[in-house]
Amino acid sequence: MRWDRLTLHKLTGGMGFRDLHLFNKAMLGKQGWRLVTRPDSLCAWVLKGRYYHDGDFMGSTRRKHASHTWRAILAGKKVLERGMIRRIGNGEQTNIWRDKWITAHFDARPITPQDGHALTMVSELMTASGVWNEALIRDVFLPINTNAILKIPILQQDDDWWAWEPEKHGNYSVKSAYRKLYAMNGRRDEELPSGSGDDSWTKIWKLPVPSKVKIFWWRVLHEFLPAKEILHRRRIEPTAFCELCGADTESIKHILTECTAAKMFWREVKLSQG
Repeated sequence: MRWDRLTLHKLTGGMGFRDLHLFNKAMLGKQGWRLVTRPDSLCAWVLKGRYYHDGDFMGSTRRKHASHTWRAILAGKKVLERGMIRRIGNGEQTNIWRDKWITAHFDARPITPQDGHALTMVSELMTASGVWNEALIRDVFLPINTNAILKIPILQQDDDWWAWEPEKHGNYSVKSAYRKLYAMNGRRDEELPSGSGDDSWTKIWKLPVPSKVKIFWWRVLHEFLPAKEILHRRRIEPTAFCELCGADTESIKHILTECTAAKMFWREVKLSQG
């Protein structure tokens, strides 16, 4: 079985294992988040002086002869770019066209063309009292952008700040970052054979039996047992017949319920259980 199927959630046919490559990226994103949210820390000062002294972390790039540590942190920065968004305070630190700041809206930037507009910072879209200038916004942006912008709350007394959009509290979490990376790789709703479209997996994992029994039935639904029919299909066995009862095909179903030995076993179980 392929590893990408084992990393699926248990309720969609997988074993719930972490994709280590994606999980590592999510962990590296945590390091980048600390550089963004704690710019006065010693680590941030050292890295800023070495790699992005003339800008900020989100605008930094990989330089020649960069250390392995810095290259790893930059890999985590790509994760941040997917989920970070600007929260609006006074609007003076957020660029209208370049920064991500429109919540739950395409890529969080306006789709309205910038051509001919002199506006640059979000603060220019506000009135003197610190609320949205609705007339100006409707005049500049397309209706779909206008409706999204007017729904954004403004905290007038604060500077703009970075937030992690997948979390309601706005703080980065490795768990939500991993989920985002996993979804970006197109494997959130991957369909599998043998019952992935129904509640078969839920029933298996909720059985009041030892884990090894659940795993056995998981292997049954995936046809991940060495029945001769499966081995013959994979060109490992020359024939597919059952050596015990002589049936033409030794499938998993045949082994468990139809074979002479299986019928005898279940008959004895029934007798013992009364």
